Amino acid sequence: MVIYTILFWAIIYNIMGALSILYLGYVSRFFGQINLSNLLSVVLNQYFIIGAILAFASRLIFAVIDTTIAKNGFADSSTSITFLISLSTIISVLIINNVYLQEKLSSIQIIGVVVMFIGLAMVGIK
Repeated sequence: MVIYTILFWAIIYNIMGALSILYLGYVSRFFGQINLSNLLSVVLNQYFIIGAILAFASRLIFAVIDTTIAKNGFADSSTSITFLISLSTIISVLIINNVYLQEKLSSIQIIGVVVMFIGLAMVGIK
C-alpha cells in the first residue's frame, strides 16, 4: 500500500514540477530578458506567481515523499531515493514543453538528456 502512496505523490510531484517550469517559461516569453528594471513586473506577472506557487508546492511534496520513504524502512537512503524520483520530472518537463511551448529537441539533445539522466541516477545510488 505504501508503494501506491509514494507513486501517487511522485506523479503529483512530476506534474506540479513540470507545470511550474512551464509557467515560469511563459514569463520569459513575455519579458524577454529579465533584468532589474523589469523585475517587479516579472514577479507580479500571473504566470510567475502560478509557477512559483507550483514550484513551492512541489518542494513540499518532495518532503512528503522523503518522509514517507523514511518512515517505511529506508531512513538511511530516503533522500537519495526521493532525489531519483525527482529526476523523473525531466521527462514530464520535456513532454509538457513539447506540447505547450512547441519546443523540439534534436536527436543529439535527446541522447544528451538520456546520458544526463543516467549519470544523475548513478550519482544518487549508494
